[in-house]
Amino acid sequence: MIRNGKKACSERRTCIKLLDLFCGVGGAAMGYAHAGFTEILGVDNEPQPNYPFTFIQADALDFMDAMIDGRENIAYDLIHASPPCQRWSVARHSDNHPDLIRKTQERLSILSQQYVIENVPQAPLVKDLMLCGSMFGMEIRRHRVFELSFSVNAPPFCNHQWENPKAPFLVAGHGGGWSEGHKNYYNFPHAQDLMYMPWAGNRKEIIEAVPPPYTRWIGHQFAKNNPPKSLTNQLG
Repeated sequence: MIRNGKKACSERRTCIKLLDLFCGVGGAAMGYAHAGFTEILGVDNEPQPNYPFTFIQADALDFMDAMIDGRENIAYDLIHASPPCQRWSVARHSDNHPDLIRKTQERLSILSQQYVIENVPQAPLVKDLMLCGSMFGMEIRRHRVFELSFSVNAPPFCNHQWENPKAPFLVAGHGGGWSEGHKNYYNFPHAQDLMYMPWAGNRKEIIEAVPPPYTRWIGHQFAKNNPPKSLTNQLG
């Protein structure tokens, strides 16, 4: 494992801890940070030099196995997992890609911790929630589904208004022109703006990311009914 620590939580304040599995460049993590999570650990099997929080280069499934058998014994308030979507994606579907979703679900059920699993709409998740950029005032159409271990309120209304000349953009593929009849992003800086991710370093990081407003909303919903473990331990 390669650990890259960038920011630790102060002992004098309440920590809200997130484990971010299959973290990529950290779009999901940034949303949770905006929602008040103070200690975030990202895990990915590829180097992520632009990840904005503490990072470990490791296989996410192996990391969960280490948690199950006690080799990693940190208690997290929430685990977020975004397994690669290629097996289920319409744009990049291939049965040759491993089914990491079911393997993730199996391990999270053993861990018995609060969790979020995110993926494309075609993925075999328990679809507790669907979010789109249009729900948060973003200029993108980007449906993502979420399996949750906790309840949330109904999300904002999804409204694409494709007949409007100012219709939302897609952030997929190489960008430019139209994709499947819809506007696609113009170039990489435009994708950064659309996704609210100025720290991302390349196109691949952007198109695989969860927009931060999605997990900011989920993080606020989670925090309403789940006191941080550090606070629970203090109250004893």
